[in-house]
Amino acid sequence: MARRISSWLLIVCTMALVGCDHATKFAASSALRGKALDVVPGVLDLQYTENHDVAFSLLRSFDLPGRPYLLVAAATIGVLFVAIVWWRQRRIASTLEHAAWSVVMAGAIGNMADRWLHGYVVDFIHVHHYPIFNVADCLVVIGVFMLFLARRKPREPDAV
Repeated sequence: MARRISSWLLIVCTMALVGCDHATKFAASSALRGKALDVVPGVLDLQYTENHDVAFSLLRSFDLPGRPYLLVAAATIGVLFVAIVWWRQRRIASTLEHAAWSVVMAGAIGNMADRWLHGYVVDFIHVHHYPIFNVADCLVVIGVFMLFLARRKPREPDAV
């Protein structure tokens, strides 16, 4: 019974994080179109942008026919990959690892949903001298860092 409740809790947390990501993207698209908001002048500002490419605009120099469809497919495959790896680890993963997979999955779903709904990802957090990103990107990075921390400890399966 405890395992089932924990699984549902992970799903609820994942969906809550996706909701937070999309709430911030909606706020950015509503309030920041055509203007930037200085949070820490010269360091951090918020500005709305539509990312029709991948991270760091790595594909911008390639003329790919059907690029939006390829990116939607790649995002979907990425979410499925994360889900499969998490599923395969479910019995041996620690509580920290499950939490990390939940955070990674939330970020992946958040950006995949943008690709499906809009054909682009909404980005709005701009740390100067670094590409603009969003909450989903932060979730993926935080989740991967959590996985790294969890893997550095000796594995002891928890009841999740």
